[in-house]
Amino acid sequence: MTPRRRAGGFTLIELMVAVLVGTIVAAGIYLMYAQSAKGYRIQNQTLDALGELRTAARQVRADLRSAGYNAPVQSVVETWVIPPTGVTLTAVVVEADPDIPVAVPTANENIAPQRIRLLGDFWSQQVYTAQRVAGTEVQIEWNPAARSAGGDGDEDDFRRIFATDRMLRIEGYGVARREQIIPISSVTWNGPGELQTINLTDTVTAVGGFGSGSEISVIGYRRYRLANDVRRDTDSLKYDLIREDLDPTGAPIDGSALIVAENMVDLQVYDLCLNVTAPDPATMQQVPVQIQCFPTLADLEASGRTLDTTPANASHLLRSMTVKLAARTPYEDETVPFAPRPSVDEPLRAFELDPAVIGAARVFEMGVMTALTSIQARRQ
Repeated sequence: MTPRRRAGGFTLIELMVAVLVGTIVAAGIYLMYAQSAKGYRIQNQTLDALGELRTAARQVRADLRSAGYNAPVQSVVETWVIPPTGVTLTAVVVEADPDIPVAVPTANENIAPQRIRLLGDFWSQQVYTAQRVAGTEVQIEWNPAARSAGGDGDEDDFRRIFATDRMLRIEGYGVARREQIIPISSVTWNGPGELQTINLTDTVTAVGGFGSGSEISVIGYRRYRLANDVRRDTDSLKYDLIREDLDPTGAPIDGSALIVAENMVDLQVYDLCLNVTAPDPATMQQVPVQIQCFPTLADLEASGRTLDTTPANASHLLRSMTVKLAARTPYEDETVPFAPRPSVDEPLRAFELDPAVIGAARVFEMGVMTALTSIQARRQ
């Protein structure tokens, strides 16, 4: 008997098996794609946060190293310094930020960002020689060649460096060293090859004769703090690390704020190391060297020392400090559990943006230890 041949094509069972296998394969591919996309998204957000941290750390460290450079460190202790009337000039001020720049503070407990104010020469890092000092005017030579060619720059560079709301340090040597600090009121550009004039708010008294040969430098305040970014949304939960210049009274200068890093959630100073030996009033030398480190700002203040804006500020004793910065990912992740920070000195791992949404934003921290070499170099 001859067997019957089956007609070409699939049977219903074969078709169902093929569809089932295809569905399983497609589901597997989709699952792999979804997991890969999620992994890449988390990786990208993590790298963004770490990049912001590295940028912030690099900028903060650079300016910390310039604290006290070409500038007084503590004008009450440095008796040869003549500050503006009623002003105490200090190289470093660290204090709790009174604005409490924390998003959703009811959920994000034990986060109390600090702010750092520095005094130094952040704009030229150069000492100029006065050719003439008379009353409220100081004149200096200014090489109009480009800075890249070894000159001082053009008129714009001159006005940028000796800007209003900064201060001029005039240092002269006679019987004794004297440094007078006076706010700048304006500048006058007298043309290429001419002496350029810096106008001050008060009369220069710390020089003799015509003041020729006196050393001058431009100094001012620079502050780091967290600030709410409301450029796009007034209800924004985004906070950035900003750098802003301050005038001699400590007020922010309009238009000087610069965003250094985005999505920042904390700024803390710790491991403050001081040479606690009292400096010799005549030379400011501290012998023997006795380095004592304080884990936190609270520990420093408990010892009777402070880094606030008062005349008791101990900037002149500082030798190193560590700044800890914390940045978060832009969005919350449902796989990240949120738990409030146990205490202000504990590591910060998660940040709550919306208590109604499951999950939290990842947080990454970075500490920057900086030796304050410019402060150590200040001697009579």
